[in-house]
Amino acid sequence: ISLTHHGNVSQVSKTIPFSVIDPLSVSISGPSEVYYTDKSVPVNHYTWTANAAGGISPLSYAWYKDFGYGSFQVGTGTSYSEDYGYAGYCEGCTGTFTLTCNVTDAVSQVASTSMGVTVYYWPLGGGGGGYDPKMNGSNAEMVTAKEIPSEFSIGSYPNPFNPSTLINYQLPVDGTVTLSVFDVLGREVETLVNGTKPAGYYTVPVDASQWRSGVYFARIAVTTNKEKPFTQTIKMLLTR
Repeated sequence: ISLTHHGNVSQVSKTIPFSVIDPLSVSISGPSEVYYTDKSVPVNHYTWTANAAGGISPLSYAWYKDFGYGSFQVGTGTSYSEDYGYAGYCEGCTGTFTLTCNVTDAVSQVASTSMGVTVYYWPLGGGGGGYDPKMNGSNAEMVTAKEIPSEFSIGSYPNPFNPSTLINYQLPVDGTVTLSVFDVLGREVETLVNGTKPAGYYTVPVDASQWRSGVYFARIAVTTNKEKPFTQTIKMLLTR
């Protein structure tokens, strides 16, 4: 304890030695299995909660998700939630992901914990067969049958990224899709999608662990029998 004089005012300050600060720790409580629904159930809602102990308030939280090709931040706060609806179309969807929560306190102590979550998908077409886990790899594309989008669109998150990101695109009608990534010299780095897709919302994981840092461009081209051809290019930044 120290006494400091400022004119006619005396202030008392107290320094807490680190030896008496309880170590910061955290655990996650929540489901280890999640289920996409069949057509008769609108949505399944799941919540994971961080249980922190020790440390010095205030605490800050960061949630990360990893499908096996690199983690990306999905939320902040003491809890994280996701909704799982009807998976109407699925190509070799991943069956697991790792959920991590990092907690930092006022004196920069950091605690981290992770848990594995298994994802179960309703069989293609729905109806009568129970839940069917798809364990065919992590770099697969998935579309979830929410409402049909009203327009074409493409985007990526996170951006900038290191070393992985997700490219999201949506189709208002069925079409033939080509999604490729190019470097700043216009050279094609990788073709991510090349085929016919039904209308819906799609997410494509991108693993750039073997790419050089810098600017890249993702270009989508869609041809359909009902709409004019759609082409759009987005800029992505890979940082190291």
